[in-house]
Amino acid sequence: MLRDEHRANDVLQTVMLKMIDSIVSLSDSNKLNGWMKRVCYNSIIDIIRANQRFDTVSDDVVFDYSAKESLSIINSDHWDLEYYLDVLDERERLVVWLYAVEGYSHKELSKKIGITEQNSRVIYSRAMRSLKQLVREQEVTNSRAGARNE
Repeated sequence: MLRDEHRANDVLQTVMLKMIDSIVSLSDSNKLNGWMKRVCYNSIIDIIRANQRFDTVSDDVVFDYSAKESLSIINSDHWDLEYYLDVLDERERLVVWLYAVEGYSHKELSKKIGITEQNSRVIYSRAMRSLKQLVREQEVTNSRAGARNE
């Protein structure tokens, strides 16, 4: 999600330390996977928030991509999800992932990453618009959507 191996390694180290320090507070061992995932997401969000690359956008933008529609597009066979997420910047990738894949609402996202609910919607809408445009361009050139041309 960070697109930077060094920053990802820093997050991994931070996550491991947090887990070692707080594993005793985990009351149900069946929830270990979910807990580890949550610690990772929160650490990534903290790193992105620390960089303060979130800019405010105007409130007059229209958005038309529901989580259900987005997830059906993302899960289709001709998508290389990793490639498409890599095309997005950190903020867009985080918002798309948490909204479309993890199921957070824009209200929850706004609280989680420290932006307005409207800003979350706009970021998501712009990211989905960019992804759809990329798919259209690749369909015109008859290349597999998300396929890496080397």
